[in-house]
Amino acid sequence: MIKLKIRNFRSIRKAELNLTPLTILYGPNGAGKSSLLYSLMVLKKIALNPAQSMENFFNLGFLNMGGFEQVVFDHKENNSIDLTVETDEKVVYGVSLNPHKSFFRILLPNCKEERLLVSFPYPTNKKARISVGNDIIIYWNGVTAYSVECSENNLDKANSWMTLINSPVELLRQVEMVSLRRGFTKPIYNPVNLTSMMSSEDEIATLLESNRYLENKVKSYSGDIFGKYFSVRPQRGVALFYLQMVDEMGLTSELINEGFGLNQTIFMLAKLLKHDTKILLVEEPEIHLHPTAQRKLVHAFIRAIKEEGKHIVISTHSEHILLSVLSSVAGGKISPDEVSCYLVKKKRKESVIQQQKVNEKGQIENGLSSFLEGELEDIK
Repeated sequence: MIKLKIRNFRSIRKAELNLTPLTILYGPNGAGKSSLLYSLMVLKKIALNPAQSMENFFNLGFLNMGGFEQVVFDHKENNSIDLTVETDEKVVYGVSLNPHKSFFRILLPNCKEERLLVSFPYPTNKKARISVGNDIIIYWNGVTAYSVECSENNLDKANSWMTLINSPVELLRQVEMVSLRRGFTKPIYNPVNLTSMMSSEDEIATLLESNRYLENKVKSYSGDIFGKYFSVRPQRGVALFYLQMVDEMGLTSELINEGFGLNQTIFMLAKLLKHDTKILLVEEPEIHLHPTAQRKLVHAFIRAIKEEGKHIVISTHSEHILLSVLSSVAGGKISPDEVSCYLVKKKRKESVIQQQKVNEKGQIENGLSSFLEGELEDIK
């Protein structure tokens, strides 16, 4: 099971999440749900490019959270922001951030934890010696295991350990996010270069245009949800291309002229279904979607989990999303072990995260009464 541990990040003093194939975060506005998603993107940004200032780590493109003082819990500069991920293979990897003392950490199964003190920007020019047993030494720069000392007889074993050490960063490389700022705003696009964060609409449009397999995947999923099929149409003689939808009668319309609910869902599906996405983080997937489309979107998420091996983490205010998930558990479409539900509330300045178990009947302990407390109050 993939785990995420967070300390002193924005309103989160301490949190630990089990990232099962489908993880649902729900609760009132301003409770800290989005911060749980952002923390994983910050860890990704650090691991993929540590050679930048600490302030840059908190600029996710779609959101600039400010500098360390603005992001650390309670704005106390003597605190450290700790972000840690644990892989399915039980490798624990993380970073501790503070302007005065920062370090990378890694803990392998049956080994002692290794820490590497660094300062940012960090050009990966330091090394730690990781001893595996008595006969293998692996050199690690906080991001990558890059060399090994061992006998020739142990070379295969050493390479396996190096792959294990590198697995958390490879997992982070496969994390994508769909923020509230999403969707397509133009009728026609020109191909652009793709970045590691891939947050702009031009990048997602380019990805769809350049990858026929992905286009066909999105076409299939959009048909299941909306009864309309996504298509990329190139303009002859130039590099420009259109994003379109085709209905069951064969009538074509530009994606930009469809409702925003459909538009933003195509954007979401592109990020979810690209082959190198392992974990997709989504803020409020329900926006501008009719309850029926929300239910079908949940079914599409479950299809991606079952057929594509995806993990999906969503923050939501929608009872339709939550009830569709619970109904899918009750109907046997997804097992309760594959679903994690967290109620997020604010207690003074601190986010309080409470895991709520789902049983095989699709029942959630205390979840619905807390989630729907506003609606219940209205009908008293």
